[in-house]
Amino acid sequence: MGILTIAGLTFQEARQRRLLWALLGLGVLFLLIYAVGFYFMYQDVQRSMPAGNSIMEPVDFFVLAGMYVVNFLVVVLGILISVDAIAGEIASGTIQTVVTKPLRRWEYLLGRWLGLALMLSLFAVGMSVGLV
Repeated sequence: MGILTIAGLTFQEARQRRLLWALLGLGVLFLLIYAVGFYFMYQDVQRSMPAGNSIMEPVDFFVLAGMYVVNFLVVVLGILISVDAIAGEIASGTIQTVVTKPLRRWEYLLGRWLGLALMLSLFAVGMSVGLV
């Protein structure tokens, strides 16, 4: 049960960081720009494509390029959010309250990892659904 508690606390802590909200804002901005660009690209390809040819090749390329950007944002978010997860607690002294609990080190680390993995998974799924 301690692992899930640490994971929940990690998720809540990550939600309170400005960096997460900045990357969420950049993600939404990217989705808006992507939607406008996709609309104009689709209209242009539809007009210039001869009858009988498939329009899916340019569309697939554009969606794939968008998925690469989503992947990049997920990696950047994962690195920037997790880099200070444990070291920040050690520096601020808040880890002292956690280590007094009956919790093993591996449970603490696994809980931190699960909390960050949940946040990154939600971000990746949300961005991918928004893209498609």
